[in-house]
Amino acid sequence: YKDGAVGFVENGMIHLKQLKGTHPASPINSIKHSGPLTEVSTEEGFFLFAQDLSIKFSKQQGLSDDFVYGDALVGDKLLLATDNGINILQRKQPN
Repeated sequence: YKDGAVGFVENGMIHLKQLKGTHPASPINSIKHSGPLTEVSTEEGFFLFAQDLSIKFSKQQGLSDDFVYGDALVGDKLLLATDNGINILQRKQPN
C-alpha cells in the first residue's frame, strides 16, 4: 500500500498483515523475499519481516541515512544502499 502497510492475497482478496513490531509508514522502494525473511527498503529505514515479526533498522540503530534504496546479501553481510553511503550489517552467528 502507498502508506507502507503490508498486505497479502488470500482467496482472491487483499488483506492487511498484522505484524508484531513496526511496519513501514512510507512507500516501499525495494522488496525481496528469501526463505523465511522478507526484506523491505523504504525512505524511513530498512525492515526485516519473519512470519508476523517486523524489525526496523534506521539512523536510530546506526544507519548513515534513513532512506534505503535497496539491499544485497553478500556472504554473511547485508549491504544497504542509502543517500549517505553503503551500510554493512554483519549477521551475528548463534553461540
